Amino acid sequence: MTSVQPGIRIGADVGGTFADEVARDVRDDKVSLAAARELYGVVLDEDTLAVDLDATATLRNRRV
Repeated sequence: MTSVQPGIRIGADVGGTFADEVARDVRDDKVSLAAARELYGVVLDEDTLAVDLDATATLRNRRV
């Protein structure tokens, strides 16, 4: 598990719901692409802002 903020932890599995929420926040300019990746462990396609599930899983597995 990885701590994102006090009391919030994420695992290595890729939960579509969480990743989709991060993608929505990037589209709404609430979170940057860099923050999505570095803070939340979600990799998005830079052009479409779609969640890259394989890259997200790889990133999270490296963090565990």
